Amino acid sequence: MRMVAIFALLIISILYIGSPDGSAGGPEETSPLPLGQNRVVPAGTIVPQPSPFSETPTPVLIRIINQRKNPVYLQGFRQEKERVQIYLYHREGRGGWKPFFEFLPCDLPTCRGLHGPPKSCPKPIPFVVTLGPAGSADSVKEIPWEGALYQRSEATQEDRSHRYCYKGGVPKTGRMRVEIEFSDALQKENEKNGIIGGRDHAVVEFDLPPSRPSYEIMIEAAPNTGASPSLNR
Repeated sequence: MRMVAIFALLIISILYIGSPDGSAGGPEETSPLPLGQNRVVPAGTIVPQPSPFSETPTPVLIRIINQRKNPVYLQGFRQEKERVQIYLYHREGRGGWKPFFEFLPCDLPTCRGLHGPPKSCPKPIPFVVTLGPAGSADSVKEIPWEGALYQRSEATQEDRSHRYCYKGGVPKTGRMRVEIEFSDALQKENEKNGIIGGRDHAVVEFDLPPSRPSYEIMIEAAPNTGASPSLNR
């Protein structure tokens, strides 16, 4: 009888410790698992996928303004959508400028999805974007930059059909340089259509993170020459 009483007392103690009435057993049951320990995910649970970037990009609007008395031409191309060709460079501290792409090219895979199925990608078709004379309604062209940078990387050696892939990131510090090419003329008639002629350059530079929602690239005529772009900082 004595053993039965002891056993019954033990059962009552276990039930009391595990009760949800604020006793000592509650917090131990709801505490998180130690780091590195796997949790059991019920079947059918939708697990959120990680974002392509660790940080949220900060969009910036680039405004190209023609301040000349004559029209100028920018190079554009159509692929998945129409774009004006711009060139992006980034540097940290006193390091050199490194070139990047403003978007993910559709003809090459991301490094995260290197072995995914091939994506249908139309060929880029060049076209000309005209900026009207200074003061006209079409003398300004706005180009959004989403705030992310892409660079080409050597792919793994496991599959030689994918030699290159693209990886993206969000630059949070350093300095950005946005460059455009423009021309006073189109290519000659016997050359490819949609290609601008002899090219000049205009740029804008700004620190990261951006202090303004938009920056301007001014195409100005230099004194006595009429053919030099300016820097807008």
